[in-house]
Order: sequence, then structure tokens, then C-alpha cells
Amino acid sequence: MKILVVTGRLAFDTVSRNVADSGFDVDVFSLPVSVAAFITPQFATRNLARESVKDYDLILLPGTVRGDITLVEKATGIPTFKGPSNMNDISLLLGLLDRIELSKTVSATERLVDAQSERAITEIRRDEENWRSLLKEHGGLLIGSNGHQVPIGASFPMRIIAEIVNAPTLELEKVTERARYYQREGADIVDIGMIAGQSSPESAQTIVEEVKSIIDLPVSIDTLDPLEIEAAVDAGADLVLSVDAGTLEEVAPYVLNVPVVVLPSNMRNGFIPRGANERVALLIANIKRATELGIEKIIADPVLEPVIKPGLLESLRAYKLFRDLDKNTPVLYGLGNVTELIDVDSTGVNGILAALAAEVGAQLLFIPEHSTKAKGSVRETSRSAKMMYLAKRRGTPPKDLGIDALVLKEKKWREPEYQERLSRGAKVIQAMPEEDGAI
Repeated sequence: MKILVVTGRLAFDTVSRNVADSGFDVDVFSLPVSVAAFITPQFATRNLARESVKDYDLILLPGTVRGDITLVEKATGIPTFKGPSNMNDISLLLGLLDRIELSKTVSATERLVDAQSERAITEIRRDEENWRSLLKEHGGLLIGSNGHQVPIGASFPMRIIAEIVNAPTLELEKVTERARYYQREGADIVDIGMIAGQSSPESAQTIVEEVKSIIDLPVSIDTLDPLEIEAAVDAGADLVLSVDAGTLEEVAPYVLNVPVVVLPSNMRNGFIPRGANERVALLIANIKRATELGIEKIIADPVLEPVIKPGLLESLRAYKLFRDLDKNTPVLYGLGNVTELIDVDSTGVNGILAALAAEVGAQLLFIPEHSTKAKGSVRETSRSAKMMYLAKRRGTPPKDLGIDALVLKEKKWREPEYQERLSRGAKVIQAMPEEDGAI
């Protein structure tokens, strides 16, 4: 079968690459327009007729072309249909031509939903299964041991650390129940959140041991208390959150072989710089000191702060500045400070924060589900992280990837479809106004 794929100038190279190994005899034709979305049926008809297009079995126009494209088929005499809206999916469509019914009015993307999802899952699974070679080739860090390992780095989706907040105040059964829940929701690491100002090394040890015995994930300890860190590491904690200028000297002997998150602060003195430049300078100094003390597995946390007060934008600037200065150190990005402190649905907040995290090169996303309004945040953040990974991998916006985080809204009006389903087996009662106009 000989196929002509029509696009605009900006997408020409991308489309050409995507069809190169399709197994079909495919030509790519660029209309004299920069963006394919600007193509109309009339514009395509005039230009294809002018070029005397012939000897093709099929013409595929971009799925973004509005309206009915029958006009193009009549002018060329060649069967013409809409391809996908995102031309990165053209190779996927070509591989499914014998199984998909194309349309002259509806983008082929509508027919590719299941195939897109399968492709997305396959892409991610393939990289996860090849983690050893990817880690060796592109670098990164391995968290965990004894089969409960999670590789982090640019070659993998951002990993989710789910915090059990104030774990020592909960019954041990509730803690393990929470840990199992986080594993089901898509967490990659379960974090044991201790209580600031209340040193309890015995609790840290007991909880870490218990949680590690019932889940197949690495377990981290979330405390600045050196005694709790020592106890948790002795119990097998796979990651320490966190150390800073006030605790580095004391904690270093316990964490030489454990990944450690370093903060831009000295909390013993109550000091954390607010300006991005000052914060990054202290973070780099703390990382340098940690390295001098023999700590090798370091993760940087410039600290994401709440919106408005003290301000999200300046902390985001710190993340960007740090990554500009340090291309290699893994970065932790704490969504909880934003998600928990804004009265906006967590799905959208976590989605856009994950997108920003991807742009600043973060590898770990830290998220609790402390409040009722934040319930589901681990699942939302996990899906969002995978979306951003696929978007970066494919070089596209996080749209039409096969994975989404849509919950209450949909991307198209589907009432006719729902009405059709109802008509097949449900009684539809039409609400009628009363005489005074009320319903």
C-alpha cells in the first residue's frame, strides 16, 4: 500500500522520522503552512490538486483538520481520511490500519485510545526492565536492597515517596495498613514521618522494621533527629530524609552507605534562607561538606514552599538555579507543602507540580496524604510522573500520551454517547417545569 501523509512545515521532519520504519511505502507531503492545525479541507484540496497528487492508495490528513475532508477525496480521487491529532502517533496508526476504522470527520486519535494506553505502558515497562543497563549508561542512583530496589535518574519516571505522617502517633497496625495502601496506590518508596521535637529512636526502629517486613518497597525515615536516623538505619532504612548543616557532622558516620537527602538549612539554629540564590549557595555548601565527610549517595532538596506565603515561585527558581549549576545530583521535590496548603483539587495541583518538577530535572516526588482533600495524591502524582516521563521521552506536551490524570472532566463532550447507553436499557425521566417555572 502506498500512503501519502500530509502535514505542515514544522512537523515535516518529525513525521518523516515516525513513518521511516512503518513497513509501508509512505511519502510525507508538507503543505505551505507552518502549523498543521491551520490546515482546512479547502486549503488541502487546492494544494494537493495543484500538485497533481496521484498513484497513492490512501491519503492521511492531520486529525486536527476541522470539518469533513470528503472534499479532498473528491478532488484527488484517492481515499482520504483523518490521521491522528498528534503526529507522533502516526507510526502507531500505520501499524493498526487493518484494525482501525478511519473517519473523514473524526481524528484517528479517537480510535487509538486503547492502543495509546498499551504503547505507553509498554514503553515504561521496557525501561523499567532494562534499569541496570540504563543506570550504567546514563547514571543515577539505586535506592533499596535485597530485591526491593528503585533506580532513580533521568532514564526513569520520577519516583514517588509517600509519607506516613506522624507515624509514631499511630498504632502499628494503622501504620502497616497505610504502607500497604501507598504501595497499591503507586508509591515507589514509603516514608516514615517522625514528630519534630520529640526524639523517639525506639519508635523509629520498630516502625521501620515492621514496614519493611510487609511491603516490597524501600522504606525511608523522615527526621532531622540524629538518634532517630541512627536507629532507623540500624533497622534497615533505605533512605534518610534529611540532614543539614546542623546535623551533618553527627549523622555522617551512620549514613556512609545510605542515600541521604541534604537540605539548604541549619535547623538547629532555626535557619533556612528564603532567597533562591542564598538557598542554593547553602545547599551546595552542605553537599560539599557531606561529600568531605564520606557521604556518597546524596540527593538535593532545595525545598518547595507553599503558594503566596512564603511563596512558590522563589522556591521554584531555586530548583532551576540548582539544576543549572549541578546537572548530576538527584533532586527531591516536595509537593506536599503546596498540595496540602491550597484549597484546590489535588488532581490538578499535583499534575502541574509534577510537570514543573520534570522541567527542573527532579527525580523524586515527595507527597503525603495528610488531609482529607489530599486523599488520592499518591495515585495522582504517580500517574502524573509517568505522563511527564513519556512527554519528555517523546518530546511532546503531556497530552494524548495513553496515560492521563483526568478525573471529573473529559476532553470532549460525551453526552450523546451517554444518552445512547441509557436508551439501550435504562429508563430516562425528563424533568419538567411546574406551572410557576420551578423544577
